Amino acid sequence: MAATNPQFVAPEDVPEGAEGDPKELCLLLQPFVRDESVSIQDMVNEAIRKTGENIRVRRFARFELGR
Repeated sequence: MAATNPQFVAPEDVPEGAEGDPKELCLLLQPFVRDESVSIQDMVNEAIRKTGENIRVRRFARFELGR
């Protein structure tokens, strides 16, 4: 659950010269909506720790309500 409208998954996916704050452009750097003290990357890392499986976010879709 992303707080803003990210365009990329991770900072390494951002092309050279892209304008904007990486924390807004990258999904994994954004705070989790329900607990803003935790980033999406932190949640992925926690799931990896709990399951022991390697988890990687490759793509995402964002749905917006009320439009």
